[in-house]
Amino acid sequence: MSNEKTVSEYTMAAAKAMLDEIHPKLPQASNDHNSYCLGSINGHNIAIACLPSGVHGTTSAATVASSMLHTFPSIKFGLMVGIGGGVPGRHSDKNDPIRLGDVVVSKPTNSSGGVLQYDLGKSLGNGLFQRTGSLNKPPQVLLTAVSELQADHMMGFTQIPNFLSQITQKYPSMKTFSYPGKEFDELFEREYEHVSTGVDNDNDGPCKMCDKRRLVPQPDRKTTDPRVHYGIIASGNQLMRDARMRDLLAQEDPGILCFEMEAAGLMDQFPCLVIRGISDYTDSHKSGLWQPYAASVAAAYAKELLSVISARQIWKTTTINEAIGIQQPPPQAANPLLQLAGLSLLGPSTPLHEAIARGQHDVVKSLLEKGVPNINAQDSRGYTPLHIAVEQDDLVSAKALIEKGASTFRPNIMVQPVLKMAVHLGNEEMVKLFLDQGGNVDERDALGYTPLVAAASSGNDKLLTLLIQQGADLNARGSRGGTALHQASHVGHAGAVRILLKAGANPDVRDISGRTPLQIATRLRRENVKKVFAEANIV
Repeated sequence: MSNEKTVSEYTMAAAKAMLDEIHPKLPQASNDHNSYCLGSINGHNIAIACLPSGVHGTTSAATVASSMLHTFPSIKFGLMVGIGGGVPGRHSDKNDPIRLGDVVVSKPTNSSGGVLQYDLGKSLGNGLFQRTGSLNKPPQVLLTAVSELQADHMMGFTQIPNFLSQITQKYPSMKTFSYPGKEFDELFEREYEHVSTGVDNDNDGPCKMCDKRRLVPQPDRKTTDPRVHYGIIASGNQLMRDARMRDLLAQEDPGILCFEMEAAGLMDQFPCLVIRGISDYTDSHKSGLWQPYAASVAAAYAKELLSVISARQIWKTTTINEAIGIQQPPPQAANPLLQLAGLSLLGPSTPLHEAIARGQHDVVKSLLEKGVPNINAQDSRGYTPLHIAVEQDDLVSAKALIEKGASTFRPNIMVQPVLKMAVHLGNEEMVKLFLDQGGNVDERDALGYTPLVAAASSGNDKLLTLLIQQGADLNARGSRGGTALHQASHVGHAGAVRILLKAGANPDVRDISGRTPLQIATRLRRENVKKVFAEANIV
């Protein structure tokens, strides 16, 4: 079997390796035949799907995305993570020219949404072909995050190398996903075709039979860390491995940095950002050697991108179904397993829910004054009106609801506690409101996590201190046996670790894998966290 048939597996494995947590499988819609991996990154619930093995093209990608929305109707946006072929000599900003193992991210221009379908257009006669139309740009929440990440990278701050090193630390069997070596980053002259060894080209490895005298010299780099380039990604239904055609198309549009085969099928019906790890130079010398690493660098960028997007930004972003004009089904009995994953969000089901969701304070006041049948009524997610107020960061409505007797306790075990939700969003005033009303400082969510764990995960030192002052259980353990100290060590929040240790958190508690917080920090190379433990004489 050729390496080409394993691209989907590489991509899925790399993405799965980036998850902070892996969640159990959930029921799927009857017309959804995708296979999913569920988990979380930076507190965001993630559903990962990939194309079937050996299947490529814009139509196939669109089918996978469409099926995904049947099972998860409240997905807010997509990240299309995978591999692509780079355009030699091209770069964005002042970066080095694109090399194998770099990352290309779709970036809108005045004439393009960041992805261009190069095989879509009309014939003008005389052998001329005009590309027509422009695909939609990514959602604003992603563009904002990209800008923030670009600024961080300009200042020399990036977690991508760290994320890459963690792959083999966590999963030793994934050694093939490591950097192959700069000696295998070979760019041949445009006119020089690959010389096959007589077997499938993709299994030939690094051009064993090719004339190395036809290599194009490339400038040395100080490190092998991947560079990130932003520009146009050219997408089509045919595998591009023709250097002459590559350069011809790139000459027509100087913004093209990368070629691939799926993105154009999604951009108009599945708002997303396209992230491609460069595995070849879009020529006949394409091989499978760089594909695992290219998939990893793309997944690492995706993880870093999600780390700069807050929960509040996610919750305030419309769903994909809403963005593309698909009407949501009427409220129905919630699937508790989907609630657990936070993926079954079908909207408000009472006038009070809806008024709060729309920020209509006058309507909320009127409804409460007239009296509602059940102020703690649940919508299709199991959310009460108070949950919606927290979700919308609406302190006015939250106070009004509590004055009328709304409960701060969750209505059933599958629904996230409002206190933990407020902590996760970083709303200090909302947290104080619930605590003043007798909210349970240790109320757990469906996975057994307390508000203290949420504060430790987000690195919000003020809320962490507030919860501790309110008597939060420092050593409360979640379903995987971890404590707030485990979580702070895992994500690398040294300040939170210091606060927890000073308050008396037990550093010797072990999670279900048998690891202490310090062992987790050591395993993930959280040097700032290890320093805090050392200062506390914990070794």
